[in-house]
Amino acid sequence: MSNIALWCIICEDRSIFKVTIGTGNDLFDLRKAILEELPNAENVKATQLTLWRTNTASNVLRDKETAIEPYLNEKLEDPADTVGNTFINVVGNNIR
Repeated sequence: MSNIALWCIICEDRSIFKVTIGTGNDLFDLRKAILEELPNAENVKATQLTLWRTNTASNVLRDKETAIEPYLNEKLEDPADTVGNTFINVVGNNIR
């Protein structure tokens, strides 16, 4: 199993961070990995996170004047989907 690095963003405050996870892991594992990277997530459960797929440059999404919703391509709802099947051919530093 190979690893994949995904750049993530928190919609509310536009903070950006990277999560590295195996392509064979499922989206529930990705939610848990995201929680490990968040400093103030003690009271947040993995099931409470909403994941979206996008492929957008970080400078676009970091701008608080830019509406983020038009860039959210697909809501990732099935926690059993694998990371490798969800994020195919990830190259570069765009937010995923």
